[in-house]
Amino acid sequence: TSAIDGTVTDQTGAVVANATVTLTNEETGISQTIQTQENGNFRFTPLPAARFKLTASAHGFKTTIQEHVQVAVAETQTVNLHLSVGGGESVVNVTGEAPLVETAEGRVSGEIEEGKVHDLPLTGRNFYTLVVLTPGVTGLASGGGQAYAQASGDIFNPEFGVNLSANGARFESNSFLIDGASIDSSQRNGVTNVNPNAEDVQELRVAANNFSAEYGRNSSALVNITTKQGSNRFHGAL
Repeated sequence: TSAIDGTVTDQTGAVVANATVTLTNEETGISQTIQTQENGNFRFTPLPAARFKLTASAHGFKTTIQEHVQVAVAETQTVNLHLSVGGGESVVNVTGEAPLVETAEGRVSGEIEEGKVHDLPLTGRNFYTLVVLTPGVTGLASGGGQAYAQASGDIFNPEFGVNLSANGARFESNSFLIDGASIDSSQRNGVTNVNPNAEDVQELRVAANNFSAEYGRNSSALVNITTKQGSNRFHGAL
C-alpha cells in the first residue's frame, strides 16, 4: 500500500503536537484529516497512486499548504511541513514539489508509469511484457510460464503463466497484486488469474528484492498493479 508521512515543526525546528493535517486527492477532491502525535508525526495510509495536497494548521500558526505531492504505487512519500508563527487567515503556500526519492524502504524495484503502459508496444496488449524493464527481472512475460497455463499473451485468457524471474528464483515464486488484492492462482504457483486490459492500468511497481514483509509468501518478482481511478476530469481512450 502507498502512504504519505512526515513531521510538522515550527520555525525553530520544534515539533508541533495536535496540529491538524488534511490530505486531499487533487484528482477526486476526496479529503481526510488527522491530528499530529505528540512527536509531531502524521501518516496517511492506505492511499491510491495519485497526486495529493497537504494542508497543516495549528493555533497561533499560519496555515501551510503543500501541493502536487505525487505518490506512486506501493510507495511511502515523506513530506515534512513547517509552520510559521501567525494567525487569522494567513496562508503559506509551498509551490515546490516534494522530492521523489523514497527513503522508507531499501528495496530494489521499478515503477512503470501510465505513459509507458500507454505508449510502448505490447505483445497482445499485455502490459506484463513491460515487467522486464525492471533491473534484476528476466524472462518472457508474454506467457508460457507453466505448461498447464495458457501460453498466449491474449488478454482474454482466464489463466496466464507469466514466465519471469528475479533474485535467481523460479517463476513459480512470483506474486501478483491488483489494487492491493492478490490475484495469484490458488492452485498453481506463478500463475495469475486476472490479466486486465492495458487501458485499465494506471501504473505498476515491480519489486525484485527486499520488499516489505507485508507482502511475504513469495521470493521472486512482486508485481503490484494499480488500476485507474475515477476523476473530476473527463478522460477516455479509443
